[in-house]
Amino acid sequence: GVNLNLFRPMNKRECKTKLGLDETKRYILFVDSNTTKKRTQKRKDRYDKVMTILKEKYGHNNLKELVMIKTAREEVPIWMNSCDMYLLTSDEEGSPNAVKEAMACNLPVVSTPVGNVPDLFNNVSTCYMSSDFNAEQLAELANKVLTYSGNIDTRNDIIEKGLDLDSIGKRLFELYKKNSNN
Repeated sequence: GVNLNLFRPMNKRECKTKLGLDETKRYILFVDSNTTKKRTQKRKDRYDKVMTILKEKYGHNNLKELVMIKTAREEVPIWMNSCDMYLLTSDEEGSPNAVKEAMACNLPVVSTPVGNVPDLFNNVSTCYMSSDFNAEQLAELANKVLTYSGNIDTRNDIIEKGLDLDSIGKRLFELYKKNSNN
């Protein structure tokens, strides 16, 4: 479950200031928590290609990458709230916590079709999953996010799906209670 007290929407300008980021730039987040082991399935090369397409084809010249590696847990929401989008370009994932945490911060996500992302994005209007692992399609979806001007409330989607810590805890408690009675 997602800790909604830690992962919450915060003031973007204040978060950018804390990280020393340029307030005039738009940042797209790339997350890789392990620098000691080369994690080729994370596909930074695909992320870089999407960034290039967004700049060259769609004219998003004010984009900057923000690569988060081995960041203290309490700082992760600051990174997420500094960004305009989280781009997950992995070849494989299980149930990616960073996606759920980004959604809890009202950060739109564009992802490859990995793990339980289809379930996470079901009925969510500002998160998109590509049909394959093609950088062109990911860039097209990212462009949709970057040009969207409506309200973003993916946090409520996390709550409605019962993916917060309290809901998960209650479900686990009921499961243990049920199994202990058998």
